[in-house]
Amino acid sequence: MEFSKQLHKLIFEDFKGLNLTNYSSFNDFQLLQISDSIKPLEISSIFKKAIEDKGIVIDVGFGGGFPILPLANFFPDIQFLGIEAKRKKVDAVNIIKNKLKLDNVHLIHQRIENLIIDMEVVIVVKAVSDIKDLLNKIITIKNINVFFYKGPNIDEKENFEDVLISWEIIENKKYSLENFQRSLIGFSNKNVPCGTFLKKDKIILSKILK
Repeated sequence: MEFSKQLHKLIFEDFKGLNLTNYSSFNDFQLLQISDSIKPLEISSIFKKAIEDKGIVIDVGFGGGFPILPLANFFPDIQFLGIEAKRKKVDAVNIIKNKLKLDNVHLIHQRIENLIIDMEVVIVVKAVSDIKDLLNKIITIKNINVFFYKGPNIDEKENFEDVLISWEIIENKKYSLENFQRSLIGFSNKNVPCGTFLKKDKIILSKILK
């Protein structure tokens, strides 16, 4: 709870003009940002074990710092990399994570399609992309897991059957967050390597985290 209070204060006092989250009341913030970020760890042993086994988590499109900051606070010994396309949010969340002393978090202003993933990792995605679009952008030479935080009826709202040629579903759980219905769906790549390996303008994950 103390972590939530500190993070809420930083977002709505120090960076209130950046619109890092729409949930200004503390109760909504606690439920829909903090709890929503870490609840999948409680309902999915597959998700939790993947993070513990891989030891590196990439949050794609972390926005105001979710789920990366709550996850990094929960797992102080796991290495986290946040990728965000909006520079102002990267700069703001970088200051916030320093004030929270989350030394296991590294943030970059980048897009996932420009990153060559040459390490085994878990990727988390919270409400920034549809499943098919994001999976098709991933470039990797390792076995990785990708988990999406989604709303209910994900199977009806998104068509990702095409990607099952290269990816297999390893988790698909529905759960409740008080009155809100949520889904966690996870994938593992079947084919290694995958993606388009044009090295011009690409960055290498191991060089970022060295």
